[in-house]
Amino acid sequence: MTNTKLIMSVWTVMFMLTGSVLYAQQSHEELAIVQNLFGMNKRSLYEKTMTLSAADSVGFWPLYDTYESKRTKAVKKHHRRNQEIYQRVSKHYS
Repeated sequence: MTNTKLIMSVWTVMFMLTGSVLYAQQSHEELAIVQNLFGMNKRSLYEKTMTLSAADSVGFWPLYDTYESKRTKAVKKHHRRNQEIYQRVSKHYS
């Protein structure tokens, strides 16, 4: 299996698992665990498939970590907003 096929397969499985967790309305703690695992697996996947020199790694990984931190915060904010909307709609129709 080529690296591209492997990466696509891993991404497909991760998105399927992440989506099912989000739609199952897990607790915040469970969601945080899954997101942390997804983030660690994603970084590990990048580390294995990217060929960065030592000098490039020193510059890249801090940028990547900052990006991931901001992206995670944005996703959590979006998720909380969606939960608030769902709750308001369900109260309206119950």
